[in-house]
Amino acid sequence: MSGFGLLRTGVHSLFTRSRRGAPSDAVRHDCTLPALPVHSPERQGRELLFWKNFHNAIAHEPTMSEVFRKLGLGSIEDRKEFSMTPEQWKRLDARGRILEVGRTMTFPRYLRELGIGKGMLKGKSVLDVGCGPMGALRWFPAGSRFGLDELVEEYRAIGYPLEAHATTYVQGKAESMPFPEKKFDVVISVNALDRVEDFGAALAEICRVLKQEGRFYISFICREEPEPGILALSDGRVRALLFRHFAFFKYKSELFPSGHEMVCYHGCRR
Repeated sequence: MSGFGLLRTGVHSLFTRSRRGAPSDAVRHDCTLPALPVHSPERQGRELLFWKNFHNAIAHEPTMSEVFRKLGLGSIEDRKEFSMTPEQWKRLDARGRILEVGRTMTFPRYLRELGIGKGMLKGKSVLDVGCGPMGALRWFPAGSRFGLDELVEEYRAIGYPLEAHATTYVQGKAESMPFPEKKFDVVISVNALDRVEDFGAALAEICRVLKQEGRFYISFICREEPEPGILALSDGRVRALLFRHFAFFKYKSELFPSGHEMVCYHGCRR
């Protein structure tokens, strides 16, 4: 269910393939996910390997440019959100570096990809479905923050500073969320819902946990044909499934060189 790579869409262009990890342009790298079914133990193992490698690179590489090079993520100069100098980077420990990457890369990507302003979630109870370990919600002035992911405990074991995110992390699946009905004002999901086992069931759960006047903001890659471990979610199919539960509109789409289309939908309960 989770999001993608490295910075959980936070570095979205870094991660358009894996639910939590594999970068779209890293097909040659050791962290690239193999062709495995969604939720298979082997696939989750490969995703965890990516996150371990990313954590180690953050902790030990002398600059963020070296992190990008080591993980096959392209050039740091292409990531305009990241403004830390090498000297600033060197002064931080692994925990500080991860938090800074979340603040300067993951969080801005959430804002742009979901088409929301930082203040739009002020005072709201917010759930991030397929949140990954980078803690984007920390930077929103929300009233309460929850992150749902199947690998929460694994992220903790790797060493990601989840406790520093001012977010309540819950291990679970999008299709069967461990929350009561009408709990959240807002549900968001960034590049995660095309990795669930049952997209329709995940939408039904989003509807169930949203308050009556609650809103959702979701983004993922639309595909006409499925890929290993990734659902085929064409715009037409997505609209048909959304219509069962929500009044919605398509916020925007972005076409990648691969031919895949990243789309974002906003809406509220009917």
